[in-house]
Amino acid sequence: MGPQLARPYHGGIMPTRSLPAHPVVLSLLGLGLLVVVVLRVWAAAIWPVPLSVDEAQYLVWSRDLQMGYYSKPPFIAWVLSLASWSCGAPSQATGPLSGEGCVRWLQPLAIGLASLFVYATAQRLFDRPRVGLWAAVLFALAPLTSFYSQAATTDAWLLLWWSAALWAFVEGLHHDQPRLYGVQTTSNEGLRWWVACGLFAGLGLLTKYSMAVFALSALWVLAQRRRLLTPGPWVCAAVALLVFSPNLIWNAHWDWPTMAHHADITVGQDHGLHPTGLMRFFASQWGTVGPLVFGMFLWGSLRRMGRGLANRSPYDQQTNEAIGLLLRFAWPMLLVVMLQSLLSRAHANWASPALVGISLVVAAWWLIESASRGHRLSLGTQIGLWLSLLINVIVCGLLMASPWLTQAWGLAGQRQTDPFVRLTGYKAVAQAVSSLQPLPILASDDRKLLANLSAYLPGARVYAWNPKGEKDNHWQLQQDLRQLPGSPRVLLIQTRVLTGTDAWKSGGPGPSGSEAQPRTEPLSEPLTEPLAQTHPDVATLLEAIRLEGKHDLGVNARWFSLAQDPAQ
Repeated sequence: MGPQLARPYHGGIMPTRSLPAHPVVLSLLGLGLLVVVVLRVWAAAIWPVPLSVDEAQYLVWSRDLQMGYYSKPPFIAWVLSLASWSCGAPSQATGPLSGEGCVRWLQPLAIGLASLFVYATAQRLFDRPRVGLWAAVLFALAPLTSFYSQAATTDAWLLLWWSAALWAFVEGLHHDQPRLYGVQTTSNEGLRWWVACGLFAGLGLLTKYSMAVFALSALWVLAQRRRLLTPGPWVCAAVALLVFSPNLIWNAHWDWPTMAHHADITVGQDHGLHPTGLMRFFASQWGTVGPLVFGMFLWGSLRRMGRGLANRSPYDQQTNEAIGLLLRFAWPMLLVVMLQSLLSRAHANWASPALVGISLVVAAWWLIESASRGHRLSLGTQIGLWLSLLINVIVCGLLMASPWLTQAWGLAGQRQTDPFVRLTGYKAVAQAVSSLQPLPILASDDRKLLANLSAYLPGARVYAWNPKGEKDNHWQLQQDLRQLPGSPRVLLIQTRVLTGTDAWKSGGPGPSGSEAQPRTEPLSEPLTEPLAQTHPDVATLLEAIRLEGKHDLGVNARWFSLAQDPAQ
């Protein structure tokens, strides 16, 4: 449990220990965490929610395994390919682990495994089971990880590899052996940990490029501890680069599309500053991390800064160094995304890896006895712990049950009250088109339609109609309609905006004969043929569909031949 407090606190560094914990409480917390993971797997598998555009896109990628894709590295496609071996197409399969659940059920397991790595890291740093278990609970039940457990996202896997790499990094530091004159070197056992760290970091880079911020945090810690010249970290970097290299080769082959995409969203187009975006991002962290946990993280960081200036600490040296390490693996990620939100834009979840360090350091601050308090938890600490747990459990339960609650409470279908309404309509388009047998070649200039048509119609040939030759998504990069040989007949499906006169957003006359409002270069009018002239029943189905819960957003479908497209 660590050394006992030797004397009252007078401003110096004092020995610390873990506050006592009842084994029944720890057992219940661990069992509860396991139950949550099982419930999340079950909920994700049966969630009656259509695929989002990103989920649909990842599913399409998983059917064509490559070393990279337009907007993401390849790991999400690889893992969804493994997950979907037992599933049919989302439009055909039924039962557990089928349909949309086929691409969602593995993410809760990733979060569960990440929680184990959080626990293992706390054990190595503090050797206190109570701190490790509470850190794992705060991490696994945070609103952010609750969301990641219900959707097929890259971030669930990023959190897994980040937490695993942090654990291996800490173990590597621990197994470095002091030699003559205090110089550190890497033992054989330590070398294995550095190789493991590089493997996990490389897999993280293959999941999401924001894993690169891990290197910034690691360099900060290594420089502070004077370990930069030891061989272990360089072995770690070499292994990570080797694991990541296939994606670099893929990017070089395709003229660096993923790198360019990330550079574009990082820097932005207007090259101005967006202070309101920075404030929105910072405010969003209170909700994604949890209000009490994030508040404690900010307060503890400020207090530690003040104590550092005064050269005071209530903890022993080992605990003090461990807390400093965790802060160095939390703040850089937050600061990088805060800078991005100022320069361009940033979503609330883009700093998600910071949650690993935040959960660990907050659990340590709350649960490690210091010289400034007695052997029992203060009332404020007890309230913070259990109220955070209560809030997170409620959020987790509401998120799992939200599709059914939305229906039961009569909130479905309204953009103001239904959180899933923005996903509606696209699956219905695919189901309507599926009645065209044999399936024709499908084309669209809308990424959401392209992704959902490809996902829900796995046997269809879906291409980007791209008259301007842009490279803004996977289909424009690799499935451009202009690459097709010959002059096949193509069904072009586009979005349309309905007004009082039922005007069409895409080119060509609508089924009702209304005037067109072209969005892109129009097709040659005499050479297009509305779907209603060949398949009136399917056209009627499509006419009734409204996308994203908008009463004025529909679809337009018409035939044309590639040889007749003026963009050719």
